[in-house]
Amino acid sequence: MSKEFGVFYTPKFLIDFIINKLPIKNIKKQSVNVLEPSAGDGRFIDHLLRKNPRIVVDASLVEINKESASFLEDKFINQEKIRVINSDFLYYESTKKFDVIVGNPPYISKKHLTRNQIERCREILSAASIPSLADKNIWTSFIVRCTSMLEDNGVMALVLPFDLLQVKFGSYIQSYLTSNFSRIEIYTSNKLAFDMAEQDTIILIAFKNSKRKGLFLNDLEFDKNKKKKLLHHTADKCRRLISQDENIKWSSLTLSDCELNFLTRLAGQLKSIGSYATSKPGIVTAANSFFIVSKRKIEEYSLQKYASPIIQKSQFFQNNIVFNESDFNELVNSNKPSYFIDLSVYIKNSSERVEDYLKLGESLEIHKRYKCQRRKNWYVVPKVPPGEGFFFKRCNEYPKLHKNNFEILTTDAAYNLVVNEGYNIESLIYSFYNPLTLCFAELYGRYYGGGVLELVPNEFRRLPIPYKEISSQLFLDFSNKFKNKANIDEILLSSGRDVLSDIIEEHEFIEIINIYKKLIQRRLKS
Repeated sequence: MSKEFGVFYTPKFLIDFIINKLPIKNIKKQSVNVLEPSAGDGRFIDHLLRKNPRIVVDASLVEINKESASFLEDKFINQEKIRVINSDFLYYESTKKFDVIVGNPPYISKKHLTRNQIERCREILSAASIPSLADKNIWTSFIVRCTSMLEDNGVMALVLPFDLLQVKFGSYIQSYLTSNFSRIEIYTSNKLAFDMAEQDTIILIAFKNSKRKGLFLNDLEFDKNKKKKLLHHTADKCRRLISQDENIKWSSLTLSDCELNFLTRLAGQLKSIGSYATSKPGIVTAANSFFIVSKRKIEEYSLQKYASPIIQKSQFFQNNIVFNESDFNELVNSNKPSYFIDLSVYIKNSSERVEDYLKLGESLEIHKRYKCQRRKNWYVVPKVPPGEGFFFKRCNEYPKLHKNNFEILTTDAAYNLVVNEGYNIESLIYSFYNPLTLCFAELYGRYYGGGVLELVPNEFRRLPIPYKEISSQLFLDFSNKFKNKANIDEILLSSGRDVLSDIIEEHEFIEIINIYKKLIQRRLKS
């Protein structure tokens, strides 16, 4: 199994589920033409043959790896109608169309592809009128190629990353699928299919022609101890694609149409965070371990004159929403990297110890990094001023908006906020912690293995927020709840209720809370 090269072999229980869903017996032909792209060890075809022993299957297995292709030839040596093609599927050409295309395409990031592969992916996407932004991973091109090779009544079944449902470039593939298939079935589950891959996956089964048309989202629940055991399978229910808000992703279809309409109606009454404050990512150093260091390192190289306080990670500040000088001192005393080395005013060769530190950086080839090479002096990092508040783009349990009392700098892991004239940061922060805004953080954001939620700058700025002006005393009481380690449920039921009380009824508040819990459970797989 190789994460770098996208090789994640599919577990048997998932293959069984997929093969059982394929309408092989309904294909009225002498032989069924099947394609398995990126065949690996051929386990999809193997299971399909075992499940349908009386049906003649004419299969093509495409595999780029020479050793794997040789293994497949040996495995199916007695199967005349199974052909093994040792080729990159991006370049594979077939004179015939296929009734069934099934498999688990590779999940290879663009940075691990060759230049020729990147160009080929762009050609494939361009031919399908898909923007080149969708070339971030090879699986997008696999979907397009597979679709082009299907018969008019064909079916495609692929194991894909959850990214299809939630990332921006996935939306282009969503549009492509809906325009090329009459019925789309998506299966999500309560557990990661590939534990070692830390990759949340879905099953896509798409029918070129189906009497029952539409998008169908199904949730599969597997036993938490015996993952092979399927406990629950939601009933097929046709979903209407939500068009009111283009920022809402397919991953949100875990909610009902009624729930989504309810949320979008309420959000339509509100302004976004971007209407109340400007926000921009923090400092991009290109080498955090060199430019952000502990007090010990500052003293070792006599860098005190060039050291500015900075917070690097959300993990360094968990239990409060107001960042004070005492919080910084705690970071320093725990020997966390909490000083940014700002050499913008440094005069070359004016300090022997600073020169020693720069030589250390060069020995580590920091100066050769792309962003460092683009600077006039590789060691002078562009500084982003601190904001009145900051928001870490990634979170675990829930997103957090903080007040910056210490004027501490941040890395680009956070967005720095300055409120617009007529508003104040305390009221904005108080207003942020309500279940409606946090619901849209779940709907607009994307999440990764382990349930980490991420909001890119535009997604954060677009979050709807019911801004409410509050007193300094109320904010102090509010921030003390976090300091005293109140959980987010308590905060939402008290302050969140107060924030929303002017625009919704109590029964609507309860409904929002229930929707929020559903979204959180989906992300954290609880």
